[in-house]
Amino acid sequence: FCMLALALTMRLHAQSIFGAIVGTVKDASGAVIGKANIQVTNTDENTTRSVISDSKGDYEGLNLKPGHYSVTVAQPGFQESTVSAIELDARQTNRVDFRLQVGSQAQTLNVQAQSGIVASETDAIASSYGSEMLTTLPANFRASTSTTPYPLLTTLPGVQSDSGHDTYLSIQGGLPNQSELSIDGISAQSVRQNRPLIEIFPSTESIAEIKVQGVGNTAEYGSAGDITTVSKSGTNTFHGAAAWYYQNTEFDAVPFGSNSKPAKEVNDYAFSAGGPVMIPRLYSGRNKTFFFGTYEGLLYPRSSTIQNFVPTAAMKNGDFSHEGAAVVDPTTGKPFPGNVIPQNRINSIAQTIQKTFYPDPNTGDLTIAHSNNYNTNKPSDIQSKQFDVRGDHYFTSSQSVFARFSLKNATILNANNILEPTVNGTQQNRSLVASHNYAIRPNLLNEFRLGYTTDSPGSSSSFNGAAFQKSLGFVGLPSTPFNGITNVSFNNLTNLDVGRLDGTELYRTFVVNNNITLTLGTHTLKAGFDFRSMRSRTTLGFTGSDNYGNANFTGTFSGTDYADFLLGLPASTSYGDVQHDNDGYSQRYQAFVQDSWRFSPKLTIEYGVRWDYNPPFHDQFGYVGNFDPSVPRTGRVIYPDGYGSLLAPSLLLAVNACPGTPNLPGAGPGLPGIPCTPFVTNKQAGLPDGLRKTYQFNFFPRFGFAYRPFSDGNTVVRGGFGLYNAPLLGAYPQTITAPPISALPTQLT
Repeated sequence: FCMLALALTMRLHAQSIFGAIVGTVKDASGAVIGKANIQVTNTDENTTRSVISDSKGDYEGLNLKPGHYSVTVAQPGFQESTVSAIELDARQTNRVDFRLQVGSQAQTLNVQAQSGIVASETDAIASSYGSEMLTTLPANFRASTSTTPYPLLTTLPGVQSDSGHDTYLSIQGGLPNQSELSIDGISAQSVRQNRPLIEIFPSTESIAEIKVQGVGNTAEYGSAGDITTVSKSGTNTFHGAAAWYYQNTEFDAVPFGSNSKPAKEVNDYAFSAGGPVMIPRLYSGRNKTFFFGTYEGLLYPRSSTIQNFVPTAAMKNGDFSHEGAAVVDPTTGKPFPGNVIPQNRINSIAQTIQKTFYPDPNTGDLTIAHSNNYNTNKPSDIQSKQFDVRGDHYFTSSQSVFARFSLKNATILNANNILEPTVNGTQQNRSLVASHNYAIRPNLLNEFRLGYTTDSPGSSSSFNGAAFQKSLGFVGLPSTPFNGITNVSFNNLTNLDVGRLDGTELYRTFVVNNNITLTLGTHTLKAGFDFRSMRSRTTLGFTGSDNYGNANFTGTFSGTDYADFLLGLPASTSYGDVQHDNDGYSQRYQAFVQDSWRFSPKLTIEYGVRWDYNPPFHDQFGYVGNFDPSVPRTGRVIYPDGYGSLLAPSLLLAVNACPGTPNLPGAGPGLPGIPCTPFVTNKQAGLPDGLRKTYQFNFFPRFGFAYRPFSDGNTVVRGGFGLYNAPLLGAYPQTITAPPISALPTQLT
């Protein structure tokens, strides 16, 4: 097998999940049979699609949902022939050929489909896990920190985790951003980081198939690699299942450097049920209306080991007599007598901070400061609840709809260092899809789909950071819309750096797309469009704890960092004035046209072109910036028109901004012979408010072939070429423009 692909950076767009069954009808002598009647039956639902072979004996059953099928061919003068137990995966094209025997139609020949058949109709290379494999593989992804089956993908051929990070996957050697995840044909990609939303997966009990396709995507798809997930639908038979997974610490080791095992007891439980919709005496949904639903819960009470370096009890009282190094009095330049700081010299803010957040050592020699002298286990419980519900309905044999909704809420206690307050992390995921599939004529099919995915991580804490900051008596800090704690950092001791304690982010994609398929002889033509509306709201932060201030102690004044802290003498201080989080919006527009040409029973050629138009994100609060390197020597900075007040004064001074720049506090230091740096608005630069150029005429050609040199279908030669596009997503809006960052006085008062 071989595959040749040339690629720019890539991004996949909305996907069809339907497959196809194709083949050729011949008689015993090998002559083709035209106008044969073919019945393609979904045996799970007992629904049938009728097609007719063309003059070359070829037939195509298109837009078939994944499942189990049988194909029956009937033609006067020949025995009726049926091939059953055909398993069709998502986006798969199965070839089922027939050799009819002369005889009466009353005579029937039944054949079981072969398993493990080489996919020979496209140039794509794929592998997948079905429902049974997902639930029976000996993999510990359910009695773990999450219920998502995403880690299982690394066990498929051609899939590797990138740099040891399982949330970033390389498919067939491609970069992680050269592939994308979809669930039931709707994107499940993070708007911010352009990676799969691993927690958006339905419960494993609700998944019919996960398929990874590495290379050879047609113009319908925006990337050479993709991960397609299909949810289960109900069948004509009622089915139910229950599962329970349990794990504890019995076989765990004590962590290195710890005194005991962290607590752990995992319970994961799930229930699922599906079948035809039945309302006694009112409605029978057999053969036309089906449901499937799942509930899964994860209860994971546990603790995490914290190993910190804290000051000794003597140090917190100003006594450094056991520490070896002299503590210098900054007012005299001489060591404090006995290496002890007098109590009346210890700063009141420092006393409050160390009393609130710094415990005494509990490990090793308690009289001398040393690393890992404070060990404890803190709660870090995980809980999640999720449900998935899907409904399918057939209006007729040629028209059907389905819809699915998935919801998952999770919480995790983040165990922080020293006595920092525990932060309650939350995760809220939603996914909705609705699809209409219509065989307008046997050779004309339409597929419409809409849906959205939402990922909303957040955090909160019961600690009142604003009240604590007020109690410290800081002056000159800005008001703050969020909860947090002042950052305090040292050379060696564990820092107080929990920073921001609350915030809610939102990454949402709304998708509408439509595909139409027309079969003309040996050509299968397909065209479609895809529209997306995206939002990326992220918590904004620039310097440590921002509005709550930051203080760095290095021993500059007394020779010892913690002594400087007790004296209230930081080496540097800063704060950021953050009043709004980033809130970016953008849209995507795509369209394609392609042709799958069955040139001969042995050769299929696929070619097409895709158009992508990707406007940049814009932020409603103006927290975006860009840099234009085209200006010689200095470049220039571009910011949104009307938001000059957000330019950071410290940045303007540091880069020697040109006179007249908004918010410039004064002339910058400059360098001899180096011109000033221009700051211009997007209007002055001739750019939209997204601060970058847009390219409306992006066309990306695709070409591929699959050649079967032998009649047994066990050998396929594949090849292809494609150009792909990957627009910047929500991680990139906030760059240069920022709330002001200022310096505090160099003494805590």
